[in-house]
This record gives sequence, structure tokens and C-alpha cells, in this order.
Amino acid sequence: MSRRSSQSSRPSEPAGGAAPPSRPVGCFTRLLLPAIAVYFVIRAVAAFARPDYLPTHDGPHHILAAWLVGHAADAGSGYLHFVEQGHPLTALGFLSLFRIFEPSLGWQAATSAVLGCIVALWSVGGFLLARKVEPHRAWLGLFAAATAGQWVLYMGFFSFAVGLGLALFALLAALSRERLSWPVVFGTSALLTLVALCHVAVAAMTGLAVLAIFVARERPSRRMRGLVGAMIAGLPAAIIAALTASGVGAVDAAYQGALATPPWPDAIGDRFFLLARTFTPGTTERELVPLFAALAGITITALDLRDRRARPLDVALAATSLVLFALALSSPINLLSWQFFAPRPMPLAVLLGILTLPLERFGRFTKLIFVVWLIWFTAGSLRWTEDHNRKLDAAAKPALAGLQARIHRSGPRLPLIADPMGLPGPVDAEAEVPFAQPLINVGLLYAVAQGGMAPYFFANIPQGHPFVFKGPLDSLFPPVPARDFWRILRDPSTPPDAPQKRAVRSAMAAFGAAYEDVILFGSPADVEGVERRGYVADVKQGGLFIGRFTGCPMQLSVTGMVAGSKVGAELGWFPALAATWSEKDGLLAAETFTELHFKEFGIEPYSTMLGAIRNDDRFHLYVSVVAHQAP
Repeated sequence: MSRRSSQSSRPSEPAGGAAPPSRPVGCFTRLLLPAIAVYFVIRAVAAFARPDYLPTHDGPHHILAAWLVGHAADAGSGYLHFVEQGHPLTALGFLSLFRIFEPSLGWQAATSAVLGCIVALWSVGGFLLARKVEPHRAWLGLFAAATAGQWVLYMGFFSFAVGLGLALFALLAALSRERLSWPVVFGTSALLTLVALCHVAVAAMTGLAVLAIFVARERPSRRMRGLVGAMIAGLPAAIIAALTASGVGAVDAAYQGALATPPWPDAIGDRFFLLARTFTPGTTERELVPLFAALAGITITALDLRDRRARPLDVALAATSLVLFALALSSPINLLSWQFFAPRPMPLAVLLGILTLPLERFGRFTKLIFVVWLIWFTAGSLRWTEDHNRKLDAAAKPALAGLQARIHRSGPRLPLIADPMGLPGPVDAEAEVPFAQPLINVGLLYAVAQGGMAPYFFANIPQGHPFVFKGPLDSLFPPVPARDFWRILRDPSTPPDAPQKRAVRSAMAAFGAAYEDVILFGSPADVEGVERRGYVADVKQGGLFIGRFTGCPMQLSVTGMVAGSKVGAELGWFPALAATWSEKDGLLAAETFTELHFKEFGIEPYSTMLGAIRNDDRFHLYVSVVAHQAP
């Protein structure tokens, strides 16, 4: 490795590559660009840091995990009854930043501060990287601010997003000197290791770009040098990835069944445009402009390569971008124990492709037109982000209205989220932000604020999660319902009192009766549905209900049995025949008084009795009795 370093801000190009332009960067770029970039970075950061709470799909999982690091042993919280510390090697990006801000700001403001840091890392890193790739392309760095409102943030993939921001600085380290040297290798290695601690998948994608850069910038006779340098730089990150992967398989069988498989198009064309929406969702311009800018840069680089005038650095960036695009197009939507994998390569694929646009070749007038358009596009993109974040903030307030209630829990809590969107409109791939359900995990925030634990928490991989459940879910929680019941309750084509909706509310109430309380967010009809089934509210406000099942006292009498006979019974609600209470093979006295006058049935050995035992305006109950006569 050479110890010589460059005094130039521009990477050198080996013989055979096209020489960079010799004209100096104009005053327009040197003086005006930094001011415009700072303005857009501030707007991007404020869009995410300003809301009281920005609801995101998986965000509450990360917030609860980070909260537990400092509060697992809080008196009366009950956390340690359910979870114990893991030994995570990755997914530490959000947690590390959260622990800096939370002691002084509280969990809500700390979350906003971390989101602001994530956006700043991506926006500033993209601008600096564009300037480093080629000073005349520094304006392309505005695309980073324009795409700061990324799909991965709205999905709540916070540690992944921290890793993306740090990845840009790892690439800056790889480009920091003209020649490959030990300081470059070790500096890049340190930043790649930080990226791996945030998220190993981002580290793998960044390592691919580092490899391409190290190899492409060496002369053909010295490219093995670049390969060795990249391997040394990526070794610590590779070790972290290997250790993390070793812990996934053991829990996968139990966990994989809980992962829903979202609709993912088979046709490459449909998948291509959906992937564009899973990078920068929103308006058509936000979705397609960055993607086609990247493809234009890659195409120009390919043509230059054919004509033997391509810059090796552009070839490295374009090749990495193409590989990442291919990975996104060919990957399944879910991997083992990991949802929504396919869109993850898109941010780096698009940004690296954009940086290959040869802005230095544009004439002065053409460049001026392009720069004015880019400023207009960035402003419009950030305007959409600001407006969307305001809508999300307003939509979250009704769901979070009970966080300040003086409620203290220490047992199992069941979130029943009947409206995970918070906003009208389509869901899944057709939603404004594809697949995002901003309020689906909001119940975990009540565990942060009030104690107790919900069964839907991501706590199953010791190498990836700061806390893991102490045992299988069925040993820690009552029966756990599937979470997609909201699709029936949210269906606008059926009235609120439709039979299928009544059935779902009965099932929800049946499951919740075994928990310390339920946290229901939906419509007023959903709230009324659980109240009519024996729940008493601690908090009731619009579509929010927090309360416990109390029910009515009842005694069950089974007559005509010999004393000592074995009788099993269960109780539930029509029309959803899900048991709320059961006693299997219990011993019931031959004569037990009942205030609910059951009709007597002749009971045969091993026979089943099923009948409605109460049917009035409050609830519709059934009882099922299986009796075994004593000999």
C-alpha cells in the first residue's frame, strides 16, 4: 500500500480513463450551493424532528427495545417477567442514539431527535459524497435531501436507516485519498464496522461498493491490491454478519409462521415500479425522478465504457448500482425471520446511480436549467414529506391519547388495533406509502409509558434484539390472536353492525378477557363492541379504549352426574365460538347452584352439550360441556 496522499479534493484516475475537466468550479457552485444545501438539509431534518410523534410501522418495536435498556428493572413495570437481555451484535443504530437523548428528553422527544439525526446523516452524507465523486457534480447531492423522506423511515426500519447514512461516510473514507493506502483501508474498515453494528445488510451492500471502488481505482496490474484492501476493510463487518446469522435459524421455525407475506408482483415490470415507490413514496415525481436519474447515469457510463472513455470511479459506482438493482428485482419480499427485504437495496442503488450523471459535461446554460429544475424538485419533494408527516402526526394523536393516563400495568397486555392506518385510503401495495401501517404497533408504546408487555414485540433473536422473551409465547401470554382482523372491521363496504364485524368484535373480546387489559384503537363501534361484552374502561376517548374484562358472575350446574365425575367446560361468545374461559378435566360437584336457569340436558358419557345460555342486549354467550361419568 502506498503511503503517499493527494492534496487534491478529486480522486485520481488511472491511465485509460477519461481525464476530469480542467476548468475550475464556478462561483455559482462554490458560493450558492452550500447555502442551498444547508437550507434543504434543515428542512428535511425539521420534517422528521418537529412532530410530537411520527407513527411508523415498526418504530415502536425499536422504541420499546431501546427503552428497556435503561428501564427493564423499573419497579412495578413487570418487564423482567417477560424478557431478559440478549446479546445483539447488530441493529444497534437507533438504540445507541436513543440512549443519548432519552435521559434528558424523554422517549418521545428522543425518538424525534434520532429521526432528525438519521435524516441529517443521509442528506449531508449524500451531498459530501457527490462533491467527492466529482466537484462539478456537487449539485447532485441535493437528491439526498430530496429523498430523505424514505420508505425505510416510514416503515420504522430505524437501525437500517442509520446504517444507510453512515454508509455514505464509509464511501467517503474509501475515496478520501487518491491512492489506496493503509489509512484509507483502516478508516474505511472502522466506518464499515460501525455500519455493520447498525445493520449487517447495509454493511454488505456498502462493502460491495467499497470493493468496486478499491479495485476500479487501481491500474489493471495492481487490482489484486484493491481486492486485498477491500477484504481487509470488510473483515470486521463480515465477522459481525456471520455471528448474527448463526442465531437466526434456531428461532426461525417458531417465528416465520407469524410473518405475513405481503402481495409482491411476479411480473418484473410491475415489481420495478413498486420498488420505485418503496424508495421515495408519494407523488409520481418523487417515485420516478430519482430512479430514472440513476438509470440515465448508468446508461451514460455504459456508453462511455463502450467508447473507452469512462471514468473508472463511474464504472465502479454504476456496477454497484446495477448489482443492487438486480438484487432488489430478484429477491423475495420476505427472507428468513425478516420481512420486506426486497426493497432494502434501493436507496444505495438509486443514489450511487445518480452520482454517475456527468454534470461536468453539461454546457453552462444546460447546467443552469438542470440546477434550477433540481432545486424545484427538491423543494417539492420536501413539501410532500412535510405535509405527509403532519398528516401522520395528526392521525397518531387519537391513538396516543391514553399515554398520559395514570395507569400502571405489570402483566400481559393485548393491543387490538382495528385501524392500523389512521388515514383513509388503500392499503398494502396500493397505499400512499406501500405496505406501511403506521399505527399497527402503537400498543407497544403503552408498554413503554405504563408498563406490562405485549406479545407482538420483536424479541426472539439474541444476536439481533437487545431483549428476548424468556420462553415460548404460549408460556408467557394467554392465546395470541392473529392481527389481520382489522381488514374486516375497516371494510367500508359493510355497515358497522354487520354480522361479520360483530363476530370479529366477539373474538377480540374473547381473547382480551385473559389479559390484564386491552388497548383497542378503532372506531366508536369497535369500542362499544367490547364494552357490551363485559369490559370496563380506564380510558375511553373516541376510537381509543383501554380497559379490563370484568364480565358477570355466574355459576354452572351440571345435574344428573355421579359425584367425582370428570367434567370439562368452556365459555365464550356467539357468533365467534372462541373460548374465553375453560376448565378441562376439572372436578365439579354433582349439585351446584346456578342463578342462570340452565335448561337440563341428558348427558351421556363423552358427550358434548352446546347451547345458548344468555341472549340479551349485552352479550350472547355459549357453554360447551364435556362430561365423563364416573364408573
